[in-house]
Amino acid sequence: MKNTNIRDLTIDQLGIVSGGNEIETQEDSENLFKLGLLDEAYGDDDLAFDWNRCSSNIDAAWAKVGITCVTNFVCINKYYFEGRKITRTEALEIAKNKMIKGPKIGIMLPIQ
Repeated sequence: MKNTNIRDLTIDQLGIVSGGNEIETQEDSENLFKLGLLDEAYGDDDLAFDWNRCSSNIDAAWAKVGITCVTNFVCINKYYFEGRKITRTEALEIAKNKMIKGPKIGIMLPIQ
């Protein structure tokens, strides 16, 4: 049966249909870099020519906020939190919330 109403799909469902791949991993690296969880964001060339190093660094960055990510060059990435599979959107939300609630580096505390 063909789904003719594509507006009913969420962004995560659309990702499953279209696949994830290198682009999804590149976007993850940019988001993790912006959150301070990764030292650098990776571009197309980085991922294409040094996939093993880049993907393992991205997986390690996710692990800093308790998320297990299985990056995949061709298929969609898989995300897990506290033993359950979660969507990419949920993973990003968890990472954002943990970094907002975490210690603020560079803030001076009053001396008592």
